Amino acid sequence: MLFEPHWTIPDHIDQAAIKCVVPFSGGKDSTACFKLAIGYFGLEHVIGLFCDTKWEHSETYQFIRDMNAKFDNRIITLHTPEDATVPNLVRRYGYFPSGKARFCTQLLKIAPSKFFYYSFAESRGEGFQVWCGMRKEESNDRKIRYSGKIGSELYDPYDVNENYGKKLVDLGVYFVLPVVDWSSDLVYQYCDEDINPLYAKGADRVGCAPCLAAGDATKNRYFRLDSEGWDKYLIVRGLEQETGKSAWRSKKLSGLSSIKVVADAPKEETAECSFCNY
Repeated sequence: MLFEPHWTIPDHIDQAAIKCVVPFSGGKDSTACFKLAIGYFGLEHVIGLFCDTKWEHSETYQFIRDMNAKFDNRIITLHTPEDATVPNLVRRYGYFPSGKARFCTQLLKIAPSKFFYYSFAESRGEGFQVWCGMRKEESNDRKIRYSGKIGSELYDPYDVNENYGKKLVDLGVYFVLPVVDWSSDLVYQYCDEDINPLYAKGADRVGCAPCLAAGDATKNRYFRLDSEGWDKYLIVRGLEQETGKSAWRSKKLSGLSSIKVVADAPKEETAECSFCNY
């Protein structure tokens, strides 16, 4: 299954001048990478790449629009077919994504970006660097996966994520992990005012809203975030009933049980800022 993406690169961008592409989710790590790349290469040599999963929070979409306007409309959006949505993928597969089965990430982010990298490199006749915002501190899995990786080194895309295959490097495409050893505090400091407002509302992750492959605590925190979180909670409860599968690792937290994850719909007030908890 491949959802072939489509995109438009604005006329004012000189495609031949691009030296760096930054996957841009609207999260703090990709924001830091985007600003780092601009500082290193210069704005005219960088573009951001946003894979629209159609499962993002409205404030993330607005943040990306704001960043795009601030940085000369250089964030390109990859669009997949309208029916390529996270709920529809759950229905198709009959279960929810997990750490070992991230079909949503594979089909809505990795495959479209891979398609773009191949197409962009081939059309230009030369490669470029891809600056990725992965950090060892994010999880034990990433600490192990990126052990030994150095932020200033160029890597074969396959050595960073085997899903990208071994042919991209033949086109001159290399991956860089510039913030791999950074702490969350350092990322926030570097982003400065350019930070997704969802973090101030209590979200610990903002890519996908919520990431259904994330842990229960992350999902539950998002569902309590605001009215959009509540709406997503109701969608997920409905998907549980449709598939007969749980979206939670703990059966006690599942909508299939008699225990409700969220007791009541959240009020409209903004959640207390948890910036200092990171």
